[in-house]
Amino acid sequence: MKWLKHMVDSGDDPDIDDAISLFGGDGYYVFFRTLEVMSREFDYENPGKNRFSVSFFRKKFRVSWRKTAKILSFFDQRKRIFFDFSNGDKLGEVNLFCPKLKGLCDEHTRKMLSKNSGVTQELHRSKSHTEAEAEAEADLLKADGASANKKIKDEIKSASSDLMVVCADLKYDFDAGKWAGEWIKKNGHPMAIVDSMNRLTQRLIDKSKGRIDKPYGYIEQIMKRINGNYWESENQKNSENLKACKMDGDLKKLISNIGR
Repeated sequence: MKWLKHMVDSGDDPDIDDAISLFGGDGYYVFFRTLEVMSREFDYENPGKNRFSVSFFRKKFRVSWRKTAKILSFFDQRKRIFFDFSNGDKLGEVNLFCPKLKGLCDEHTRKMLSKNSGVTQELHRSKSHTEAEAEAEADLLKADGASANKKIKDEIKSASSDLMVVCADLKYDFDAGKWAGEWIKKNGHPMAIVDSMNRLTQRLIDKSKGRIDKPYGYIEQIMKRINGNYWESENQKNSENLKACKMDGDLKKLISNIGR
């Protein structure tokens, strides 16, 4: 891969911002340096996945290996770059997987991927998924009204895209965008939808566990279990905010009466 797409507002990404808060500028540097190394050694047969020796990989950073591993572990927890390494042999081994890397590649790489798959990426992104994703965003706006915010929509879109890439790679017939759209219509909590998709993604790429038969059934069980908890938590927060507003109003009233 010659180059990869880099969004100009990446510094405002919540995960990148948190990494910078925790690790300083090295958080930003290690994330994008890792993507550069993965892109340079892009595997057309396994897009977004790389395996390197620890000896090779650690030389690519001007940060200590200990800090590099710590930062990558942070991004692994945030499900941005899945990271695993072992010191089983003399050189050690690093395994990396970035679900989004396939969608950030240059035009030449996109064409090569199309040749390998026998279909263009545009066709690979099925029409039903595109329509469902657009419908999901529209329904989200209707569901949340004026309180709908870009961050929630972006998180649903990101989680859906990551899950779609993993399902395609593992040959699962599951439309994440359509599933999200259906739950938005059923008044599913937006963050419960995101959490459910992220949990399914994590489960599918967990090599320590066997292949699941039905992703739909698996994610439905998760969503039905956590959806109520998310709404309950939000209602509790709303209740606390109302109490705080009332206290604030009472305080203002008390202050306004002083000196009368």
